Amino acid sequence: MTEIGAPNPRTTTFIGGSEGEWAVTSQRMLLGPPIAAVSRVAMVSGNSPAAPDAAWILRGVATNDRYTMSDEKTSLLERQAPIGRPEATRAALILLKKTPDWWAMTQDERRAVLEEHIT
Repeated sequence: MTEIGAPNPRTTTFIGGSEGEWAVTSQRMLLGPPIAAVSRVAMVSGNSPAAPDAAWILRGVATNDRYTMSDEKTSLLERQAPIGRPEATRAALILLKKTPDWWAMTQDERRAVLEEHIT
């Protein structure tokens, strides 16, 4: 349990700019306003302060796999290398801004929207 006011250990900060361990090979917008194009992304555990050359800073919190079915989770765990290991060479950062309309949908409706965007 995290005490009130303490940093959330599941928070991750993504910093888009010209530095970072991840090279950006493709960047596209499906819906909504685009974010600035960058060549690299740094991923930092915690709520990192601003970086001088950052085009953007995104913060998020890892949550449970609420849209993943048990067979999908098993399959993913068998194949994917955790971030930070040498064999983890590719990643996708999918930005979602969740509105009150999103939260008004049922769990299966939200999953259907995610599936539509991912495919």
